[in-house]
Parts: sequence; C-alpha cells; structure tokens
Amino acid sequence: MHLLRPLLQASKRLRVACLVSGGVDSCVAALLLKRQGFNVIGVHLKCWDEFENGECSEKDRNDASFVCEKLGIEFKEVNYVKEYWNYVFEDFLSSYKRGDTPNIDVLCNREIKFGRFIEYALNVLNVDVVATGHYAGSSYGTFWENYNLNENYSVKLLRAKDRIRDQTLFLSGIHYAALKKVMFPLYNLTKEEVRRIAKDNGFDKITKRKPTTGICFIGKRNYQNFIDNYLQPKRGYMIDIDTNEIVCEHKGFHYWTLGQRCTNVSLNKKYFIAHKCRKSNNIFIAGGVDHSSLYSNEFTVANIHWINGQPKELESGSFDCMFKFQQKEILGKCNVTQLDSNKLLVKTKRMQRCLTPGQTSAFYLGDHCLGSAVIDSYRNSYIN
Repeated sequence: MHLLRPLLQASKRLRVACLVSGGVDSCVAALLLKRQGFNVIGVHLKCWDEFENGECSEKDRNDASFVCEKLGIEFKEVNYVKEYWNYVFEDFLSSYKRGDTPNIDVLCNREIKFGRFIEYALNVLNVDVVATGHYAGSSYGTFWENYNLNENYSVKLLRAKDRIRDQTLFLSGIHYAALKKVMFPLYNLTKEEVRRIAKDNGFDKITKRKPTTGICFIGKRNYQNFIDNYLQPKRGYMIDIDTNEIVCEHKGFHYWTLGQRCTNVSLNKKYFIAHKCRKSNNIFIAGGVDHSSLYSNEFTVANIHWINGQPKELESGSFDCMFKFQQKEILGKCNVTQLDSNKLLVKTKRMQRCLTPGQTSAFYLGDHCLGSAVIDSYRNSYIN
C-alpha cells in the first residue's frame, strides 16, 4: 500500500508523539507512523477520573498500552484531570448555565490536546511533532512530506478525504502555532480503510471496540443525572410558540436544546424545542419536526478565531464562503459580514435547522478550514 512506503531518510529522524486513545483511529495513526520509520511515542491522556458506573477508564488505557506494546513503541500516560476541569469543563458548565449548548470537543482540542499537551510534548518529551487519529489534514502533507521552513509559508488545516468523518469542525479552534506542529496520518483514509488496516495488522481486538460517544473524555452516560451533579435545575414553562399557551412545566432549562423532541409532553402532537428564553427560563415549543420556527438563514457569531489570521477576503467587510455547525452536515454556502471586532453576521443560502447558541460554526474556502466562531443568536419570523 502506497501509504506505507517509507519516506526519505531525513524524515525518519523526526520524533513523533502520537496520541493513543485505545480506539482504532489512533491505533492506525501510530501504526502508519511506525511503518514510515518515525521514532514514535504513544501517549494516552487521562482527563476524567471515572465513568458513571464507578469504573475508571482503565479499559481505554489498557487498549492504548496494548497498541503500543504490539507496535513496539514507548507508551506514556499524561494526567490532565485538573487542567480539563479548569479550562474545559468549567466553560462547558458556564455555557449550559446560560442556556446554550456548547461543543465541548472544540474546547477540549484547543485547550488540552492541541494546547497544553503540545507544549508538554515539545518541551518535556522533546518531540518534533505531535500526531493524532483525527480525520483532517495539513498542507504540510500526511507525513510532513511538504514541510516548508519558509517563514512566509502558511500551513493550512484541510478537510479529510472521508467527508463524512471529517473532523475539522472540532479542530477549527486550534491555534496556528499548534497546527505547525501537528501531523494527521489519516488525512487520505476513509474509516473503512482504517478498520481494514487495523484488522490486517492483528488489531481485531481494537476494531471490535464500540465507537466513542458522549462528552469528550467523559464518555456516554445519563446526561440529566450527570449534569445535575454540577448545575441547579431552573424550572419554567413550555409554551406553544403558535398559540402562546402554556403546555406544561419543564424541570430544567439546561436539559433542553433546540430541535430536541419534547418527550415529556403527553399530547398527541409531536413537539420540538424552538426557542429558549434566558430571562424567564421558559421554553417555546413547536408542533412538528419541520415547523418553520425551527429554521433560520441568518445568525450572528462571537468569539471569532481565524487560524491563519483574518481572511483577506473579509477586508472589504464581507465575503462568501462555506460553513458547517454540525458534524454530519455537508458544507453550506453563506455570506459573512463583519459587524464589529468580535462579531460576524452570517447569512446562509439555504434555511438551516436549529442554529443553536453555544454551538461552533466553522468556515471554509474550498478544503481550507479558515477557523470558527460561536453561534450567539439567530433570526427568523418568530425570533428577531
């Protein structure tokens, strides 16, 4: 397979820290790096103390250790429990407390994996580059074959070959300095190819693992029970957005997100969350999955982050590009206008369902991920 052909001897001298979670993606990333002749260290991050059932994340650690042992590479574990709490989870809770729905993966990647860990890897582990099993790419190339020492060369974050698995949305908040030190071995692979490589190389045990779901590093659990440990529920009413009549009482403002089915409403009509009022803690609900109040083609974003600096196209005040705010959605066309130094107005060509405050919207020109911002508000005929 061409991806496994060794690079030039000069490249083999690079010392690479590859994050290994215990899953198939990071397993194959480490395998490919080893096959290319890099000096690879496998590093497992611990960012949460235990799962809901009381068991520690020992299985993930053991699987990560197994991968490294089978590959014959060094294995290290780094504890970021304190940092994860201070720089990721507290922001996550604050956003939920406001009634927003944050994307914790974006926070985690920026603050931990591509923030504090990269600094640690470069300065303590003395590596040249950090690699991960993300489905994304860098203009430096899959294995840095296009690495450029020219100070004027600007490395870019690129969408992966596997458009369905592409994770640039989750990586859109990382800093340029971090991107310059990152390698993405899975850039040109699909998930099916990754699983086949793992199986062909004796990692059947890893391919049989269930896909990772739930909150980043915390895992799948009963969300309501979990969040109740940290936030006091704010009660209010669920109100029909068409009639303005109270339908029922809800038990917690932060339990609900836009577009979610209202399972606690015992009526014949199917209701969905259409709007959350922070001042009153009331939630407006719409009858029907395609109710017009669930759609919008205009929203504002704040906390703007351009990976390579503000796009020159925005110098005129606005520009056309592509965007996405949900992982499994295809890119949509939009126009971006600068409102002030930290706010953009985004107008989409097509109506979008549930533009949710707190979620991250990433922006693209072609395959180049420009950066991202956090959805602040949205507008439609019901919400102005």
